[in-house]
Amino acid sequence: MRVLEDSAVTRIGSATPVKVDFRLVAATHKSLPQLVKDGDFRADLYYRLAVIELKISSLGERGALDKIALFKSFIAQVVGPEKLATLPELPYWLADVVADSYFPGNVRELCNLAERIGGDSTAGGIVGYRAAATLACACPHLSAGAARAERRSDR
Repeated sequence: MRVLEDSAVTRIGSATPVKVDFRLVAATHKSLPQLVKDGDFRADLYYRLAVIELKISSLGERGALDKIALFKSFIAQVVGPEKLATLPELPYWLADVVADSYFPGNVRELCNLAERIGGDSTAGGIVGYRAAATLACACPHLSAGAARAERRSDR
């Protein structure tokens, strides 16, 4: 607790505190104010930690446009700038599936999906049946969207 309050630590075997310059970043999916109120989280620790609070919405709360933008960004990271320039625009059916889908793994799952599809982007995999097949294998819970994507990919 001293390090949080005084920015000082005492090394084992020493009696002299040493000043340290650090920033603590902590994350949780729980409501800490409610836990403090219920007596399940120490109030003194909460008030030491709660200097700046950021609420980052889950992927489901962000909406379709954010999901598509993140997906495109992840694809770009996977394939690299040179390969990205040679790929066609993200097919509408794939954008629809990403936009309409629920990702239980949140942003990590969306990133993994982009890595799988981006890694399979050789020979037109990002625009054709291979992307739909990769989508179906990578995320079984998206099977309805993947089936719809397969039907649309030949348009």
